[in-house]
Amino acid sequence: MPTISPTPDKAITEAKAVVKFLMSVAGTPGAIKPGKRKKLRKFFADKAGVTTEAVLMTFVSKAEGRRLEEHGRKLAASTEIEAKMFVKDNTAADAARAQLSDTDALKADPAFDRMTVEEISPPQATSDWELPVPLLAIAVVLLIVLCVFSCFAAKFIAGKGRAKYEEAFTTCCKNGCCSFFAVKSWAASNLLACLLTLLFVIYLSTVMNALTAAIMGLIEAFLGIVNSNVSFVKSFSGMIPPDIPALLDAQKANVALIPVATMVPGLLAVVCVFFVGACPMGKCHQGKYGCTKCFVLLSFVLLLLALIFYCIFMGIALVLEFAPPAVQDQINSITKTCEVLPAQLTQLVTDNSITVGQLKKAGQDVSELEKTLNEIGELVEILDGGCGNLLKMFQALVDLFVPAFFCVICILYAFYTTQSFCCAAGGCCEDNVKRRVAQESGVPYSATKSDDKEMAAP
Repeated sequence: MPTISPTPDKAITEAKAVVKFLMSVAGTPGAIKPGKRKKLRKFFADKAGVTTEAVLMTFVSKAEGRRLEEHGRKLAASTEIEAKMFVKDNTAADAARAQLSDTDALKADPAFDRMTVEEISPPQATSDWELPVPLLAIAVVLLIVLCVFSCFAAKFIAGKGRAKYEEAFTTCCKNGCCSFFAVKSWAASNLLACLLTLLFVIYLSTVMNALTAAIMGLIEAFLGIVNSNVSFVKSFSGMIPPDIPALLDAQKANVALIPVATMVPGLLAVVCVFFVGACPMGKCHQGKYGCTKCFVLLSFVLLLLALIFYCIFMGIALVLEFAPPAVQDQINSITKTCEVLPAQLTQLVTDNSITVGQLKKAGQDVSELEKTLNEIGELVEILDGGCGNLLKMFQALVDLFVPAFFCVICILYAFYTTQSFCCAAGGCCEDNVKRRVAQESGVPYSATKSDDKEMAAP
């Protein structure tokens, strides 16, 4: 019988990556004796370069997967063997996966003597998350390129405006890239920022679906334990205030809306930035831009809120991966326990089911044992689902970092374009205000000469 440990071995808790190997062999789980299981465990430990304490194995009926076999049915003729090797880092995980990829050599190994291998799945590795520095660098470079491109586009458009009115360049704010000549150029840049922000907000929402599914799974697991008919579970669930399960059940519909809620701050900012870019393109009140500047002010507030909101997601991922050692040890203890405990309990139930089945064939009354195993099997299934969703939740929180970072990059670009537009439209440059007044009153005005021709609205 497998040993049930409430806390994982140190070799498991200190591991940063996991290699999973799945195969099926002919015969029932009971046909694989303890000695054979020990040899197989040693084989996988050697291939991964770890001790046997860092290898977790289960032998269950392939027909039932991880679920408890139903009593009274013939045992499945195939056994699913799963080996999880907990290795120190991603490099070790890649090496272990390479070692296990040669299926012919694996079948020929003495550890598999007298075993008929039916199917082998390619080994998979769950790697430790690493800060994607190259991708982050590309995003920052992209932000700089976009800002420079927008500035040069505004400079080019302003140059055409100066040529039309035969003006010589003086300063950026008077008749250059931040002048009234460049209003429509910055408006177009705002529309580009609007599009990019929208795309990455939607991308973040799709990634958020995994986190939502994990949270929903945890709620279902908790409600499953509370509503369980297992006697010893009832004594535990009876201590839980009845309002809590009812509240969680009622909030499931709201939890399902988390991906949509994630989009709200970004979408509100996108709407304002859109109007900042779209309003100057029209003919209404051309040159005043009063309505547009209201959207500039509102977009500043909403962009700031969205920036803080999406930075929080980045912060959560960084805290989970780069927490102080004391906090990291607690996180590792929780996640590794969720890896180990359900597998140990599943194997325990499977082995005991085989024993009870043999007693039943011998004519023994095993009705009480069957009832107990069924109850435990039901509880193990709920626990397995809950632990699986907890692991998915931690992974989903980390996966939010990259899309949240790109949202932040797009928001910073939107900040740059909206503030530059405000400057060009006369929000911070006195000369642009005078130019607009001159255009509206019909009085000739130039940044360089007082006797220039009357300028028409751009």
